[in-house]
Amino acid sequence: MAEHPGATAVLDPVHATDEQPSAAVVDEPGARGRGRLRNAGWALSGAAVLGVGYVPAARVPIIADDFQALQETYAITDGSLWEALTFGFSAGQQAGHSNPVGQTLGALYHFLAYRLSASAGVSPQYYDVLATLAMIALGVAGAASVLVWGLRRSPALRVQFWPTFALLSAVTAATLQLHVPWSDDPVVSYGPAGWGSTAIGMWTLAWALRAIAPGNRDKRSIVICSALGVMAVWYYEMLVGAIAAVAVAVVLTALTAVDRAQIRRRCLVLMGTAVALPAVMFVGGRVLLAVPSDESGYGGTTLALGRAGASAWVDGMLGALPGGGWAYLSESAGAPALDGGAVAVAAALVLLVSVIGYAWVRRSGTDSWAHVAPEAERLPAWRSPWIVPAAALVTFWAVATATHAMTVKYSEKMARPGQVYLSYAVGVIAVAALIVLVLVALRRGRGARLLAVVLPLAGAFVLGQVALNMTLAEITQGNYPVNARMVSQSADGDVPEDVRCGTLFDWMTKQGWPEYYLVAVRFDGVQENYERLYGEPFCAELDERTD
Repeated sequence: MAEHPGATAVLDPVHATDEQPSAAVVDEPGARGRGRLRNAGWALSGAAVLGVGYVPAARVPIIADDFQALQETYAITDGSLWEALTFGFSAGQQAGHSNPVGQTLGALYHFLAYRLSASAGVSPQYYDVLATLAMIALGVAGAASVLVWGLRRSPALRVQFWPTFALLSAVTAATLQLHVPWSDDPVVSYGPAGWGSTAIGMWTLAWALRAIAPGNRDKRSIVICSALGVMAVWYYEMLVGAIAAVAVAVVLTALTAVDRAQIRRRCLVLMGTAVALPAVMFVGGRVLLAVPSDESGYGGTTLALGRAGASAWVDGMLGALPGGGWAYLSESAGAPALDGGAVAVAAALVLLVSVIGYAWVRRSGTDSWAHVAPEAERLPAWRSPWIVPAAALVTFWAVATATHAMTVKYSEKMARPGQVYLSYAVGVIAVAALIVLVLVALRRGRGARLLAVVLPLAGAFVLGQVALNMTLAEITQGNYPVNARMVSQSADGDVPEDVRCGTLFDWMTKQGWPEYYLVAVRFDGVQENYERLYGEPFCAELDERTD
């Protein structure tokens, strides 16, 4: 079958123009500038809708392991960046883990959270929120690239990156669910492990699809995909799901591609460098560093196959669906409070989602595939361009969820939809990408205009989601009222000592923390950090009381 002219002219989805103009149009003065301006508009609207969608989560104070790591990492490494890196690398080979890259970058994240915040005199809460938003945006961008390159196999489809990024951001923001304070919620905790892993996994899959796209001959995509695959299995165990997704994408492409002979060699190379090599590294690391849970004290890396694991996996998958956790969370939190703040955030989110949706639908009339000859789309169902990206996204989501659900620790914690762990970060973006994939399919026919009517109806869902998220954020603030003050004052050299002492004693006496946690924060953490940077302990009275 003849290849559609220009079908592979643009090999980088990030730099693709809005409408892929012909050569004559490209040479027209100002055409490139208008294309960049349109792309900037899509990018900014995507970033804005993610920011508004994250407002409830931004109100949650730093809690749990993030709070301890914020105070402890800088102290136990004596304020040394190199010591922080070596500390993280060593931790990545303990308790059955085999993720030295992830633990190293995690230690760096918490080290910088305190050091940069203290240097700027601002609360580390701002650092945490902005860094988390950046990681979410990277994950969404990776998923958008998965769709762009996954659909590149069809000459009739010319899906562009920035409009896809904006629409995917809107769906993600509208469906993002808080789960605090009853479960380990990656929306507000463990940012580098949850959202960071999602970004790495999505971009690994995107580069794999780019490498096997029709007409692509460059070696860079194979090298980058392979390097990301190796990094992924040493970053976090959950990313074995990304490697499985790459394997599914490569095999399906080799079996269904029209020009199978042309891409067979590239598929074979990727199976070796981006699938087999990372898989061997993952299995080898697990075997060499395996530690029984009764010895390590941590059951999150010990498999628990059977009915309990399968049940937890189903609950984890359902919990990533839009509204999937509402029943459990509403029972636990009570009726969502529809106050002025919730209404304002919901209204802003609905407005942005509607604007992005309408703009996206409107441009369907000018997309290049509208002018492609009908024979370009006459492919057998088993060669449908939708199969590969859909199967790869589902595989990443399913296997990532299984890596938590089928462990000793989390098979018990993930007992209902709405009780989640880090795999939720993968799930919510994967589901959003699948929704966008369906919207792209609808946009190809006359039914696309129906989206202009359907999209505003999502406002009711968004209002309920935002109200529940804001209620959960308020409950968390009520359960941990001192955390925000403690975090802010620990990086502020201008707060009077009596105020700091009052905050520290409130935190110690009102939360019921376990002894190891108290010691790690009050002695190994906040006291040493404050004295190292500001020349005096956070609370000298604490030292006097414990002498």
